[in-house]
Amino acid sequence: MKVYVASKFENQEKVLEIYGKLRENGHEITVDWTKSDDKKAKRDHETARKYAERDIKGVKDADVFVLLTTDVPGKGRFIELGAAMTLNILNDKPKIFVIGDYNTESIFFFHSVINRVKSIEDVIKELERSERP
Repeated sequence: MKVYVASKFENQEKVLEIYGKLRENGHEITVDWTKSDDKKAKRDHETARKYAERDIKGVKDADVFVLLTTDVPGKGRFIELGAAMTLNILNDKPKIFVIGDYNTESIFFFHSVINRVKSIEDVIKELERSERP
């Protein structure tokens, strides 16, 4: 399945671990935003536009959306979550998982299209169950 993983930019190491586990289980990452130049995007509006369009397309192309929660409020990852929720409501995909210790910190994490689980391993198990005939 094609997967988009959202988290805060400073969480790149953990996101890269998640990418590895997903790939080990045969899944594809739609966009690897960890290679983005965040400092350049903050200075250059054209770079920011390209990243924003690329990332929303990554959400749109995904079969599965994963939000890795943190204890720090965010911006972009919640816009991505909103896009994923809207796409799910309209098109029944992507399937949405909110993972981590802070998966109860927003009322939107309790929306009916959201699956709250503890870890990426829980996501992988759920995807294996749903892929079985």
